[in-house]
Amino acid sequence: MLSCRGAGENNQLVSEPDSGVDLSLILFSLEVLFCRGFRNLHKFWGVFVAVIWAIMKSMRRDELILAAMAPGGGYEYTPVQVQKLLFLIDRQIPEHVGGPHFHFEPYHYGPFDRNVYTQLDLLASRGLVHIDPSLSPRRFALTMEGLVAGNAALNTLTPLTQDFIARTCQFVRTQSFSSLVSAIYKAFPDMRVNSVFQE
Repeated sequence: MLSCRGAGENNQLVSEPDSGVDLSLILFSLEVLFCRGFRNLHKFWGVFVAVIWAIMKSMRRDELILAAMAPGGGYEYTPVQVQKLLFLIDRQIPEHVGGPHFHFEPYHYGPFDRNVYTQLDLLASRGLVHIDPSLSPRRFALTMEGLVAGNAALNTLTPLTQDFIARTCQFVRTQSFSSLVSAIYKAFPDMRVNSVFQE
Protein backbone atom coordinates (compact mmCIF):
# COMPACT_ATOMS: atom_id res chain seq x y z
CA MET A 1 0.00 0.00 0.00
CA LEU A 2 1.28 3.47 -0.80
CA SER A 3 1.45 6.33 1.64
CA CYS A 4 3.29 9.51 2.51
CA ARG A 5 4.80 10.06 5.92
CA GLY A 6 4.00 13.28 7.70
CA ALA A 7 6.36 16.14 8.52
CA GLY A 8 7.44 14.43 11.70
CA GLU A 9 8.81 11.54 9.68
CA ASN A 10 11.00 13.48 7.25
CA ASN A 11 8.24 13.77 4.59
CA GLN A 12 9.58 10.59 3.00
CA LEU A 13 7.37 9.02 0.39
CA VAL A 14 7.04 5.37 1.23
CA SER A 15 5.36 2.18 0.10
CA GLU A 16 4.50 -0.91 2.04
CA PRO A 17 6.31 -4.05 0.92
CA ASP A 18 4.71 -6.08 -1.82
CA SER A 19 5.78 -9.13 -3.79
CA GLY A 20 7.81 -8.56 -6.96
CA VAL A 21 9.11 -10.80 -9.72
CA ASP A 22 11.72 -13.20 -8.34
CA LEU A 23 13.97 -15.05 -10.78
CA SER A 24 14.74 -17.70 -8.15
CA LEU A 25 11.03 -18.49 -7.95
CA ILE A 26 10.93 -19.04 -11.71
CA LEU A 27 13.90 -21.40 -11.56
CA PHE A 28 12.39 -23.26 -8.64
CA SER A 29 9.11 -23.69 -10.50
CA LEU A 30 10.93 -24.97 -13.56
CA GLU A 31 12.88 -27.44 -11.45
CA VAL A 32 9.71 -28.80 -9.91
CA LEU A 33 7.89 -29.03 -13.22
CA PHE A 34 10.62 -30.54 -15.36
CA CYS A 35 13.30 -32.10 -13.14
CA ARG A 36 10.90 -34.00 -10.92
CA GLY A 37 8.81 -35.56 -13.63
CA PHE A 38 5.75 -33.37 -13.15
CA ARG A 39 4.93 -35.17 -9.88
CA ASN A 40 4.01 -31.94 -8.15
CA LEU A 41 2.54 -30.21 -11.18
CA HIS A 42 -0.86 -29.67 -9.57
CA LYS A 43 0.77 -27.93 -6.57
CA PHE A 44 3.12 -25.58 -8.34
CA TRP A 45 1.50 -24.87 -11.68
CA GLY A 46 -0.47 -21.96 -10.21
CA VAL A 47 2.68 -20.36 -8.81
CA PHE A 48 4.54 -20.81 -12.08
CA VAL A 49 1.75 -19.25 -14.14
CA ALA A 50 1.49 -16.33 -11.69
CA VAL A 51 5.21 -15.58 -11.98
CA ILE A 52 5.18 -15.72 -15.76
CA TRP A 53 2.12 -13.46 -15.84
CA ALA A 54 3.87 -10.97 -13.56
CA ILE A 55 6.84 -10.86 -15.94
CA MET A 56 4.58 -10.29 -18.93
CA LYS A 57 2.83 -7.45 -17.10
CA SER A 58 6.04 -5.76 -15.93
CA MET A 59 6.38 -2.19 -17.09
CA ARG A 60 9.33 -1.43 -19.35
CA ARG A 61 11.67 1.46 -18.63
CA ASP A 62 10.39 3.56 -21.54
CA GLU A 63 6.79 2.94 -20.46
CA LEU A 64 7.61 4.09 -16.94
CA ILE A 65 9.04 7.38 -18.22
CA LEU A 66 5.99 8.04 -20.36
CA ALA A 67 3.62 7.10 -17.53
CA ALA A 68 5.51 9.29 -15.05
CA MET A 69 5.40 12.34 -17.33
CA ALA A 70 1.80 11.83 -18.50
CA PRO A 71 0.02 13.54 -15.56
CA GLY A 72 1.75 16.77 -16.58
CA GLY A 73 0.21 16.71 -20.05
CA GLY A 74 2.47 18.72 -22.33
CA TYR A 75 4.46 20.21 -19.46
CA GLU A 76 8.16 20.84 -20.18
CA TYR A 77 10.25 19.15 -17.50
CA THR A 78 13.65 20.46 -16.51
CA PRO A 79 16.47 17.94 -16.04
CA VAL A 80 16.24 18.10 -12.24
CA GLN A 81 12.48 17.60 -12.36
CA VAL A 82 12.55 14.52 -14.57
CA GLN A 83 15.45 13.00 -12.63
CA LYS A 84 13.75 13.51 -9.27
CA LEU A 85 10.36 12.36 -10.58
CA LEU A 86 11.75 9.04 -11.76
CA PHE A 87 13.91 8.70 -8.66
CA LEU A 88 10.92 9.04 -6.32
CA ILE A 89 8.91 6.48 -8.26
CA ASP A 90 11.81 4.05 -8.66
CA ARG A 91 12.86 4.40 -5.03
CA GLN A 92 9.45 4.35 -3.38
CA ILE A 93 7.27 1.97 -5.40
CA PRO A 94 9.56 -0.23 -7.54
CA GLU A 95 7.47 -3.35 -7.01
CA HIS A 96 4.37 -1.57 -8.30
CA VAL A 97 5.97 -0.57 -11.61
CA GLY A 98 8.07 -3.63 -12.39
CA GLY A 99 11.25 -1.95 -11.15
CA PRO A 100 13.60 -0.69 -10.08
CA HIS A 101 14.39 0.53 -13.59
CA PHE A 102 17.31 2.85 -12.90
CA HIS A 103 20.45 3.05 -10.79
CA PHE A 104 20.38 6.47 -9.16
CA GLU A 105 23.54 7.64 -7.43
CA PRO A 106 24.24 10.76 -5.36
CA TYR A 107 25.55 13.49 -7.65
CA HIS A 108 26.01 17.26 -7.57
CA TYR A 109 22.29 17.92 -7.12
CA GLY A 110 21.08 14.70 -5.62
CA PRO A 111 20.00 11.41 -7.24
CA PHE A 112 21.13 11.10 -10.85
CA ASP A 113 21.21 8.41 -13.52
CA ARG A 114 22.53 9.25 -17.00
CA ASN A 115 20.33 6.50 -18.44
CA VAL A 116 17.33 8.75 -17.86
CA TYR A 117 18.63 11.06 -20.59
CA THR A 118 19.54 8.12 -22.82
CA GLN A 119 15.98 6.84 -22.60
CA LEU A 120 14.52 10.30 -23.24
CA ASP A 121 16.70 10.64 -26.36
CA LEU A 122 15.45 7.26 -27.58
CA LEU A 123 11.85 8.28 -26.93
CA ALA A 124 12.49 11.51 -28.84
CA SER A 125 13.77 9.50 -31.81
CA ARG A 126 10.45 7.64 -31.77
CA GLY A 127 8.47 10.87 -31.76
CA LEU A 128 7.15 10.36 -28.23
CA VAL A 129 9.16 13.05 -26.46
CA HIS A 130 10.06 16.56 -27.61
CA ILE A 131 13.43 17.90 -26.48
CA ASP A 132 13.93 21.64 -26.89
CA PRO A 133 17.62 22.15 -27.75
CA SER A 134 17.29 25.93 -27.79
CA LEU A 135 17.03 26.06 -24.00
CA SER A 136 19.84 25.50 -21.55
CA PRO A 137 19.38 23.24 -19.79
CA ARG A 138 17.22 21.24 -22.16
CA ARG A 139 13.51 20.73 -21.54
CA PHE A 140 11.60 17.47 -22.04
CA ALA A 141 7.91 17.23 -22.93
CA LEU A 142 5.63 14.50 -24.20
CA THR A 143 4.39 14.88 -27.75
CA MET A 144 0.73 14.17 -28.47
CA GLU A 145 1.67 10.59 -29.37
CA GLY A 146 3.78 10.34 -26.24
CA LEU A 147 0.93 11.56 -24.07
CA VAL A 148 -1.41 8.94 -25.53
CA ALA A 149 1.20 6.23 -24.93
CA GLY A 150 1.92 7.57 -21.44
CA ASN A 151 -1.72 7.56 -20.40
CA ALA A 152 -2.09 4.05 -21.80
CA ALA A 153 0.89 2.86 -19.74
CA LEU A 154 -0.41 4.69 -16.66
CA ASN A 155 -3.79 3.02 -16.99
CA THR A 156 -2.23 -0.44 -16.75
CA LEU A 157 -1.27 0.32 -13.14
CA THR A 158 -3.46 0.04 -10.06
CA PRO A 159 -5.49 3.13 -9.09
CA LEU A 160 -3.35 3.60 -5.98
CA THR A 161 -0.15 3.53 -8.04
CA GLN A 162 -1.63 5.94 -10.57
CA ASP A 163 -2.50 8.32 -7.74
CA PHE A 164 1.00 8.12 -6.30
CA ILE A 165 2.55 8.93 -9.69
CA ALA A 166 0.12 11.80 -10.30
CA ARG A 167 0.83 13.35 -6.89
CA THR A 168 4.58 12.90 -7.28
CA CYS A 169 4.45 14.45 -10.74
CA GLN A 170 2.52 17.44 -9.41
CA PHE A 171 4.98 17.81 -6.55
CA VAL A 172 8.09 18.03 -8.74
CA ARG A 173 6.36 20.38 -11.19
CA THR A 174 5.38 22.86 -8.50
CA GLN A 175 8.77 23.11 -6.79
CA SER A 176 11.56 25.49 -7.60
CA PHE A 177 14.98 24.03 -8.32
CA SER A 178 16.24 24.75 -4.80
CA SER A 179 13.10 23.61 -2.97
CA LEU A 180 12.99 20.35 -4.93
CA VAL A 181 16.62 19.50 -4.28
CA SER A 182 16.26 20.46 -0.61
CA ALA A 183 13.17 18.28 -0.22
CA ILE A 184 14.98 15.30 -1.73
CA TYR A 185 17.95 15.79 0.58
CA LYS A 186 15.71 15.99 3.65
CA ALA A 187 13.84 12.82 2.73
CA PHE A 188 16.88 10.91 1.42
CA PRO A 189 20.06 12.04 3.23
CA ASP A 190 22.07 9.33 1.45
CA MET A 191 21.65 11.30 -1.79
CA ARG A 192 23.45 14.35 -0.35
CA VAL A 193 26.91 12.73 -0.31
CA ASN A 194 28.42 14.37 -3.42
CA SER A 195 26.34 17.52 -3.40
CA VAL A 196 27.60 20.93 -4.49
CA PHE A 197 24.21 22.47 -3.71
CA GLN A 198 24.20 25.15 -1.04
CA GLU A 199 20.95 25.32 0.92
